[in-house]
Amino acid sequence: MNFKIYVKEGLKSSIASIDSLMNTYFTIDNFKESINNHIASKITQSFLFFITPECITPLHSYMAKHSKSRYQFVVIGALADIPDDISLSMLLEVEKKYISKAKLEWILIKFRNNLTIEKQQYSMLDNEIKDIVEDQNELMGIGQLLSKEKDRDILIQKILETSLRITGADAGSVFLVVDNPDGTKGLLFKYSFTFSRKIDFKEFVMPMNENSIAGFCAINDEVVNIPDVYNIPKSTTFSFNRSIDEQYDYVSKSMLVFPMKNHLGEMHGVIQLINSKENILDNSDDEIEAYQILLETHDDFNTKVFPFAARYEDLMLSVAGQASIALDNMKMIQQLNEQFEGMVRASVDATDSKDPATSGHSVRVAKMGLRFLEVINDSTEPGFDELHFSKSDLKQMEYAALLHDYGKIYIDNDIFLKAKKLFPKDFSILMLRLDLIIQSLKNLPVTDSNTKKIEMVITIQDKIVSLNEPRIFHENPKDIIDEILSYRDDLSVYDVKGNVIPLLTEDEVTNLQIGRGTLNSKERHEIESHVTYTYNFLRSIPWPKELCRIPEIAGGHHEMLNGTGYPNGLTADELCIETRILAILDIFDALSATDRPYKKAVPFDKVHSILLNEGESGKLDKSLLDLFFKTKIYHGLYNKGSEAMNV
Repeated sequence: MNFKIYVKEGLKSSIASIDSLMNTYFTIDNFKESINNHIASKITQSFLFFITPECITPLHSYMAKHSKSRYQFVVIGALADIPDDISLSMLLEVEKKYISKAKLEWILIKFRNNLTIEKQQYSMLDNEIKDIVEDQNELMGIGQLLSKEKDRDILIQKILETSLRITGADAGSVFLVVDNPDGTKGLLFKYSFTFSRKIDFKEFVMPMNENSIAGFCAINDEVVNIPDVYNIPKSTTFSFNRSIDEQYDYVSKSMLVFPMKNHLGEMHGVIQLINSKENILDNSDDEIEAYQILLETHDDFNTKVFPFAARYEDLMLSVAGQASIALDNMKMIQQLNEQFEGMVRASVDATDSKDPATSGHSVRVAKMGLRFLEVINDSTEPGFDELHFSKSDLKQMEYAALLHDYGKIYIDNDIFLKAKKLFPKDFSILMLRLDLIIQSLKNLPVTDSNTKKIEMVITIQDKIVSLNEPRIFHENPKDIIDEILSYRDDLSVYDVKGNVIPLLTEDEVTNLQIGRGTLNSKERHEIESHVTYTYNFLRSIPWPKELCRIPEIAGGHHEMLNGTGYPNGLTADELCIETRILAILDIFDALSATDRPYKKAVPFDKVHSILLNEGESGKLDKSLLDLFFKTKIYHGLYNKGSEAMNV
């Protein structure tokens, strides 16, 4: 609504739905204090008074003397009670007792139309018309300008710069509404710029109250247009702070302050513009824009500064509206990003809780992944000097690295915790069964043959304890197991049902003859399937365009350049550089980490040798490996295993 509504106390019941409007109640005794701020704050403010006849004379006398604003009266009472000296043009409507909702709407439309007609009838100079056209053209491009900006601080700067350019202002500031620790609202002095002076500013928060001009604007949701801030009536609640002027030998005169409010009615903040240099009477220099004029001498502040034109009030509210939309969109995007980030971090926590043995693995790989891309961005080496990764590319790499093992949550948890070739329960059953064989042999008559059999079973137990460890054997585990099984006939013992108690079951044989690690082929295949689970999970997420390759990057971290990787046996031409990097980092961390229950961290020299061998064999990218070790991307992430890793 582009006008203020004042209603005399006691008329509430005489006007239908008046509380749905932004109105202020007053009494005939306090009306001066009530409207004084609004008269002073906006020289072109329009007022609509709902009053009784006896209020007309004092209100008219005061408004005619103290205000240049447009105002009219809606009178509830008898027409005969209206003083004769009041012009009929001051009376918008006269109703005897009651104003219906339909009538109220018509009154508001009529007053608004009156204001529009007045504006249209105003005779403008040719150069003002030219300036208006230019401002309208500027306004049409603002939405696109603001919608493209993704950085909040830069967006705020652009909002102010646009406002300065349109109005020809010399200086301006942006205040944002913030929540104070005590629950009150404050105004954050966020950004300021002055063409004619280099003024240093620091962010600070001031109370949001009517003591300041910006506070009054924010609280009342009202444009404040002051011709001279050094001549604000003392009766107003707000005043002008002269400290900046005094410190920088500056003179603030005209001021235009307008609110930034979104479609939900939430106040974002206010924009404060100072010293308009737009002079519509002077078109002597068409080459220079008004905002470019510098105020260098004290005389300049008297000759080159003018009140802000009334047309800027509505125009800048339009700018503020677009700015609020841009800030809302940015806030929404930030919230979505934070939610997305939270989802990713929660997914990593879920993976870590599933496999405590590798907790921290994804985070370390993600940190190295970001470093790797940043190193490539700075590299001048052939093959890397033409590559560049944007902020979105870095975020894509980070998310892919953090989520590359997410598919593990679908895998049987016992497999992740399998520290030895046999699960603890299976190992215990095997040992109990061998103990049973020993006890059964002891129950036989004592002979040299039976004694040797008992000693043989004890030896088998020791060998099984050794075989169960995930270590490299000098002998082939299969040969050791074949030797154990060769004693089956000599060590035949029967249970109560007459069945032979086996030395080793088929599953025990399968697991104990594992040559490397703790997993048999079936379990290893299940572990390897985590990559497919990861890819399918990530592919089901509606990633934004700039992050759409996350499934591809994460889903290929076990692929090898020569096609020997899994799950799809992809080759070099099918693997992007981020996937190649992730493959290197995944292996490096798996070898270097100290948190695996089934192995100790491999010394750095050995890690270096293994990875270089993988590069020489065509599995890993040699050029990326060279850059990885040359720039020490792993620096500071590993504190154990070798001091060389922190050099």
